Amino acid sequence: MHNQTGEVKIGEFILNRTSSTLKRAKKSVKLEPLPLAFLCFLLEKKGEIVSRESLLSSVWGNRIVSDDAIRKVVKNLREALTDNAKSPQYIKTVPMKGYCLIAEVMELEQEKSTVVKHLPMKGVAAAFILLIIILITLYSNYFTLKPIPSSTEEAPTIERLTNLSGSELSADYSESNKTLVFLHRVNNTDPWQLFSKNLMSGLVHRLTWDKGNYYKALFSPNGETIVYWRVDEVSNNIYLSHFNADSGLSKTTQLNKDNISYAPLSWSVDGKVIYVTNYVMDSKIQALFKLDIKSKKTQQLTFPNTEGYGDYLAQESPDGRYLAVLRNVSDRKYLLLIIELASKKIIVKKSLSFYANALVWNATGDSFAMSSFKGDFYSYSLPDEQLIEQRGSTPGLNDAFYRCGEQCFYMRQHDMNYTDIKEIPNPFIETNQLSTVHIESNSAEFHPFYNTDGSTLYYTAKNTKKANVIRHVLGNAPEVMYSFNPRYIVTDLSINRQETLLLGKVEERIFILDLTTKELTYITSALEIVSNPTWSVRGSSIYFARVEQHKKMMLQYDLATDQLTRLSAGIIHRKELLDGRVFVVNDNNELYQLSSDNNLNFIIELPIVNSNHWHIQGDYLYFSQNGQLDFYLTRLNMKTNLQERRLMAKNSWEKGFYLHPDGQRLLITQSLLANSNIVKVTWH
Repeated sequence: MHNQTGEVKIGEFILNRTSSTLKRAKKSVKLEPLPLAFLCFLLEKKGEIVSRESLLSSVWGNRIVSDDAIRKVVKNLREALTDNAKSPQYIKTVPMKGYCLIAEVMELEQEKSTVVKHLPMKGVAAAFILLIIILITLYSNYFTLKPIPSSTEEAPTIERLTNLSGSELSADYSESNKTLVFLHRVNNTDPWQLFSKNLMSGLVHRLTWDKGNYYKALFSPNGETIVYWRVDEVSNNIYLSHFNADSGLSKTTQLNKDNISYAPLSWSVDGKVIYVTNYVMDSKIQALFKLDIKSKKTQQLTFPNTEGYGDYLAQESPDGRYLAVLRNVSDRKYLLLIIELASKKIIVKKSLSFYANALVWNATGDSFAMSSFKGDFYSYSLPDEQLIEQRGSTPGLNDAFYRCGEQCFYMRQHDMNYTDIKEIPNPFIETNQLSTVHIESNSAEFHPFYNTDGSTLYYTAKNTKKANVIRHVLGNAPEVMYSFNPRYIVTDLSINRQETLLLGKVEERIFILDLTTKELTYITSALEIVSNPTWSVRGSSIYFARVEQHKKMMLQYDLATDQLTRLSAGIIHRKELLDGRVFVVNDNNELYQLSSDNNLNFIIELPIVNSNHWHIQGDYLYFSQNGQLDFYLTRLNMKTNLQERRLMAKNSWEKGFYLHPDGQRLLITQSLLANSNIVKVTWH
């Protein structure tokens, strides 16, 4: 490594790190902080290819920036160095890899009379990076995620409140009768049923026994009644029942009399209404409503107009002054709204980078905690307008629903082994005997697919520490190809024809993973709304949809040139098959075959359009189909239009699958019974 003090000669230029200047002959160019930090990092990695990921980590301090922002810094540096991108002498762009400093570098000796010590190169870069981060933070519209000041990350104290065999979910607590109400089941194929537990006596009661699934049970503020959501194959309703632990539920009333499906979110502080969400007309965007308990009438409160699914959570402050609302605005992007109920004025409108599915106010109503299934845990302070991350939060500890003290919460704790990958015979083909693969581990596995000959599986495996991308050559041990933060969601995995590059999507960004070097490159930024990445049949380019001016546009990304081309407005998914056929899906979920003269031949409207929910093999289209509770697989003969349907799993939220190249079998993700309990968590 070079001596990192003094001046350094780069080609014909001399860089003075202290004065941030590039000199050649009698001319001097002053570098801005980011180009300087960028150049210093290239110097440190002289001769190496520096990936975009390492640049984001080392130069931008893991801030979310677009690829265009990186290119702009490179352009500014090249202008300062009078470099040409097409025939570079200083900075070379390596397609799909990153950047490399190719000029000759020589460290210059310091004069002995120098008494002022220069900062090490890393220190200079870090100082400028810190300055940039501070400036970005001051002017950003996003939350500053500030961890709670602490010298060590201490794990919380956890005390079990339930200890049943099986899984507990979606709990609520009544202070007045010291009782928990929660959902429970023993087997993953069983429907969720309502249970209660008195924390004083320790006595547990089962409250329901039918075949419906119960969701989101909520105690009224006085603890006398419970509102809950019941779903079966033919109905989806909200009910209100009087609660008595010994006699169970009684005087049950259906609240959604207008036959519109609502999901309960929370009670008002006065106990007169419940906040619910539904689908606004046929737009598939959820809005927030007040449902009056006495009249059973609803009043719409919000009218979201977003690319996402809308408003999904609401909770009043203890004094009834504010209403906190969470909104999905696009894929993996969320918005926190705080409404002053008296004036109906929005006083807070802030972006969130995580999916919070639980919210609990403190007693004074000036702050609240938000948590997610992935283990995110943040507190938001209204006076300070700050979002603060809780140290020690981890996947497996989630869904805070009651505050038992300043740093005390009732939550849910579960192990991370809640899905397995298994291979099953094609349910539409009769087979006498067929050996299939079952992937077992202590992690949760997702999104499996085969390579072109079926000899290798690719999938993701998540535990409390990592979300791993796995390559599993059958007969050998699984190999970790790349590791993400365990809270990240990795989807849309596929491989190019040459089996050298893996395509996927992590959170809201599309990436390519080089399977030889294990280097990862993002091809979209966190500022874009993108979906459904797929390979071209030759593996030389990628197709994906992007929202542009509130419309979906199909784009093609060329790997060799790093260029984007707009193809078709209104198309959200494209699949090219090895036999030359091309299929596309439009923004109405309609599937078409694209002819050689670019005519569209309609096939069917797909229930689910995600990559692993429909596949074509020969003359057959296979696609997932939702029942109210269950997972069905449908096969359509595209020549005869004959449809067949098979039940794949009962009471399952996993509906992805992938066909084997021989058509005899397929991969599915099987939901397991995650061993979970309701717990008391005290943060230190």
